[in-house]
Amino acid sequence: MGSIELACRSDAESAVLSVADDGRGVSGSSLLESAARTRRPLRDLSDTSHSTRSQASELAGCGVGLSAIEADLARVGYALMVASRVGGGTRFDIVPRLEQTT
Repeated sequence: MGSIELACRSDAESAVLSVADDGRGVSGSSLLESAARTRRPLRDLSDTSHSTRSQASELAGCGVGLSAIEADLARVGYALMVASRVGGGTRFDIVPRLEQTT
């Protein structure tokens, strides 16, 4: 049985929410294989044109969920950071977006 850890830390200006699991992690080599197979560049985990699953469906395995989460977070000034290690789990951090300077 796996575990999920939730953590929140804050300061006077913002908060960071972390969600981590101890699952199998995301295989970078599987993502690169998908990019080679489709001959499309790999941008990130929320790239809906790639999947680490052999059989992606409309609901799972094609980055649509992450894409939607990233768009919603951007609207409220936050971003999603992902760290994963094959065999060592994945951590998602919801962090304040850095101000763009022009």
